[in-house]
Amino acid sequence: MYYPPSEITPNLYTSGFELVYSDTRKPYTGYYYKTSDGKYYEGKNYTPKAKELKKAVVAANNVANSPSVASVLPGDSDYERGYMIRFVVKRVNSGPESIMEVDQNSYIDTIKNPLYTQADFKWYISGPIEDVDTIAGYKIPGVISKNSNSLLSIEGKIPGASKFFKNLVQYYK
Repeated sequence: MYYPPSEITPNLYTSGFELVYSDTRKPYTGYYYKTSDGKYYEGKNYTPKAKELKKAVVAANNVANSPSVASVLPGDSDYERGYMIRFVVKRVNSGPESIMEVDQNSYIDTIKNPLYTQADFKWYISGPIEDVDTIAGYKIPGVISKNSNSLLSIEGKIPGASKFFKNLVQYYK
């Protein structure tokens, strides 16, 4: 849709907490413009190919969807299975200092919050600690290797996760 210059407020800026892409709900950081009909678009000035933005909808003061730090302890069934599932979230516009371990309910709540990215992963808590060499020349990965690999698998979503979980044998029994 075309907007004449008189119907556009150009050169507005957001640091990522106000607007999200209307199609993906991912936070938008940068310049945007507002049209007279109350719509928002990326970029400093009008272009016909600009993506539409929407106001970020976050609970009042972001309290309802703010995660709380919670270390979940493994149960007997986790030890029998050999692993537990851990949940971690990180504020999108922040560095590794915003990484938090949370419980499953907080993890699910943050899925609806565009200010957070999240990951879940297996954390091995029983079995051999170190890698074991077999007679056939194969290595059977131990708890340390498995947990290290689990953390590497979420580094793309949660940069710094490997440094956050320093004790690779935490909860080992």
